[in-house]
Amino acid sequence: MKEHERSRSADTVFALVLLTLFAVLALFLVLIGGNAYRSTVAGMERNDQLRTTVSYIANKVRACGREAELKTVDGVTVLALRERGETVTYVTYIYDYNGSLCEFYGAETDPFAPDDGEALIRTAGVTFAEQDGLLTIRAEQSGGRPVELSIRLRQSGEPAKGG
Repeated sequence: MKEHERSRSADTVFALVLLTLFAVLALFLVLIGGNAYRSTVAGMERNDQLRTTVSYIANKVRACGREAELKTVDGVTVLALRERGETVTYVTYIYDYNGSLCEFYGAETDPFAPDDGEALIRTAGVTFAEQDGLLTIRAEQSGGRPVELSIRLRQSGEPAKGG
């Protein structure tokens, strides 16, 4: 009888060890899955932030129409978008400053310094280049691939598409 109890006791211990091993492996699987999920979400957020940055600038350029130019103000390259009102010309400056995409809107005669703009979104760098009427926007995030978009600037007198 004692041998039977010992055998039963060994079966119970084996079952408990097996159950514990299963629980530990299941916990590791959940932890690994959680880390993979976090990594995927972080990558998607970085990618979304980059695309949002580039799309925002592209839409501002498209809305501006004809008067977009690159210029340097206080050592910072800015994309200047002009709107001519009846009596005043307004300008929107879009630029990368202190790790953020910034925007300044005011009358063309208003004084401007890079600190005056509103920070819109954190970036690791946004650069602009213009060649032969083609504006190239390049946005970067730390640790990720940059996103680049080129837009053809309309020439003075050229009608806007769709209108």
